[in-house]
Amino acid sequence: MKFQIVLFDGFDLMDAIAPFEFFAAAANLSPENVIVELVTAEGKRLVKSGVNDVEIEATGVIDPNAEGVILVPGVAGDMYGDGPHSIVTKLKKASETKLKTLLQKVA
Repeated sequence: MKFQIVLFDGFDLMDAIAPFEFFAAAANLSPENVIVELVTAEGKRLVKSGVNDVEIEATGVIDPNAEGVILVPGVAGDMYGDGPHSIVTKLKKASETKLKTLLQKVA
């Protein structure tokens, strides 16, 4: 089983890291082969969070055909308006990448 946590520019740090820690702990206790991975639509890269621009390295690309869970965290940013640091702008940018196409394969 594979747990894929999807990172994209502007992701909410706690929404991604807390589940990563939880699933990694569960994987350590499981007799099954469990993989926990931070992924992006583009593959391995540094991804800037929406919280103080903290960067986290994703280690792979989303595999929509893998058996398991794909978790897409929320976005951190300005709640009002549509400026460059707004949640709306960050979600729009994410939807203009391969992320949208890959996630449609899961649905």
